[in-house]
Amino acid sequence: MARSKTGAKKKSGRSAREAAGLGREPRGLLVAPWWRGPLGKGVGVVALMLGGSAAVAWGLIVGHGALEARASSHLERARVSVAVDWPTARGASGESGAPTSWLSSYFQERLTSAAVAAAASEGASMSGGQLRAVSRVLHESGWFRDEPRVSREADGALRVVGRWRVPLAVVRHGGREHLIADDGGVLPVSAYATGESGRVFISGVANGPPMNAGGGIDVFRAWPGSGVPAAMALLRALPGDAVWRGQVAGIDVSGLEGGRGGDGLVIVTTYGTRVVWGASPSGFRPGETSTEGKLSRLQRFYEQYGRIDAGASRIEIFPQGPVVVEPGRS
Repeated sequence: MARSKTGAKKKSGRSAREAAGLGREPRGLLVAPWWRGPLGKGVGVVALMLGGSAAVAWGLIVGHGALEARASSHLERARVSVAVDWPTARGASGESGAPTSWLSSYFQERLTSAAVAAAASEGASMSGGQLRAVSRVLHESGWFRDEPRVSREADGALRVVGRWRVPLAVVRHGGREHLIADDGGVLPVSAYATGESGRVFISGVANGPPMNAGGGIDVFRAWPGSGVPAAMALLRALPGDAVWRGQVAGIDVSGLEGGRGGDGLVIVTTYGTRVVWGASPSGFRPGETSTEGKLSRLQRFYEQYGRIDAGASRIEIFPQGPVVVEPGRS
């Protein structure tokens, strides 16, 4: 009976150990005796620490680049924004008193979208890649004289500052009006029907707009011929703040490019009359008065008649002598 009780105690002890989740002790050569001692436990801890450190280091070396690229790419694409310093109209302001831009919201949205797409195409690049891509695509749009300067602000936004190609007039050719900038090149705007633009026009040109290799209008080349540059020089010479400036409807250059009797440049008024100016302000013809003398005559006619054409259908203001007025000639 005593033997049976002892066996029951041993069995009960093993069951309790197993029930506690400790299991049975290993036997034989599965674990060396010294491993179960204090020395073995210390070595085991060190080995585990070294192994864990090596695994972490390897993970950092192998996965850091890819992880950083993916994380940065996600943040870049989510946060990329472009702030453009839009061109403003002189003397014009909105309800808040801030200067307003002469560039329509339609083109502002298109340029901003193109810039954001260019930045996003560079992926996770936080270096100069995004800046160069945005500058390049905006310059290629045809709205800037050269590549604009793009910088990254503290909040990550890309700030664009550049020299804009400012609209000056339209050139009439082939029943259409092409908007040109102050550098003489065509702006990236669809041509208007004649009279639709409402802008000062240049007429009488002998050549069409410059074309590129693809058959489209080349916005990076000036309009060919001598007429457009001469008309632009005259428009710049006419005071923008003169009270009579609104009576200038356009400039006819057929006297320069079409050989029309040596008239040179002719101001076409809003009354449909013609004021013969003569040579370009940047040129010279013998027997002509100075640019200042011609402007003085326009001012005097306006003060006397309320019109720069002095009420005549055609008037020549270029001679050094008396002004030639031909009421019956148009």
